[in-house]
Amino acid sequence: MARPGVEAVGFINDAPLGGSGSGGDFFLEGGSASPSERYYTEYRVASPGYFSAMRIGVRQGRDFGPQDTEKSAPIIIVNEAFVRKFLGGGEALGRRVQLSWSEEQPFREIVGVVEDVRHQTLTEPAEPESYVPFAQFPLRAMTMLVRTQGPSASALAALREEVKAVDAEQPIYDLLPFTERVEKILLRPRATTRLLAAFAVLAVLLAGVGVYGVLAYSVSQRTRELGIRMALGAHPQQVLGLVLGQGLRLTAAGVGVGLIAAFGCTRLMAATLYGVEPFAPDIFLGVAVALSVISLVACWLPALRASRVPPSVSLRAE
Repeated sequence: MARPGVEAVGFINDAPLGGSGSGGDFFLEGGSASPSERYYTEYRVASPGYFSAMRIGVRQGRDFGPQDTEKSAPIIIVNEAFVRKFLGGGEALGRRVQLSWSEEQPFREIVGVVEDVRHQTLTEPAEPESYVPFAQFPLRAMTMLVRTQGPSASALAALREEVKAVDAEQPIYDLLPFTERVEKILLRPRATTRLLAAFAVLAVLLAGVGVYGVLAYSVSQRTRELGIRMALGAHPQQVLGLVLGQGLRLTAAGVGVGLIAAFGCTRLMAATLYGVEPFAPDIFLGVAVALSVISLVACWLPALRASRVPPSVSLRAE
């Protein structure tokens, strides 16, 4: 596409986060497995320019190019997960694999290694993937990806014009910016996160009410004790500090236990988080401070009330 603002154009049979995929067994030439044993990989058919359009970095070797034709030597590009799992992280370039699409499939030489792509979901780790050039395995259904600059609306209109200029009868469907595809994938996790955040806020409020209730009840049970202390010369500020200190000690213990439990839970939830570190010190610190402030207010109110009760009233309390 010779259009202003178009940076790269590529084709692939199964686009990332498209909800589809294909895979199968393959033979690894010179592998440690017996000849009858096969390995499994996800198959992709891609054109030159696909990795550039998706900004998938080529770690070793080369990308597909115009020299990769139907008559040229059979080649294949694999991802880093493929190298780690099947080649032990060793040298991949020059190794040969035979895909199990049919018995006539030739051995293909690995000419490149690309970055891993989370193809199915954003939370699951990348699977071993193999990319075959489109010219050597043409398919009728392919997905076109175009990287552009500028507003997406104008880019989509220009793309429709280009397709219609080539084939006016060619149907166009599922045409949308890739960011919208990602937004659709994240729609349910974000809704779940908002719901959990609402429950978390409610839990914090209930915790504050609970702390206030416990401290208020404790103060009411110690009314005579506090009255005796004030009758013997204790200053109201000392009574305030006594009650407040008791509540803060309980708060510190609760926050400490909660942080330990939260750290353990985040390690279990690491596999379900995308773009979020399982252990974020700023978040842990912020939550601890927020809970401490709420507990401080909940402790301060009954403590203030206790310090203002006259000793004569306190001594007559049952």
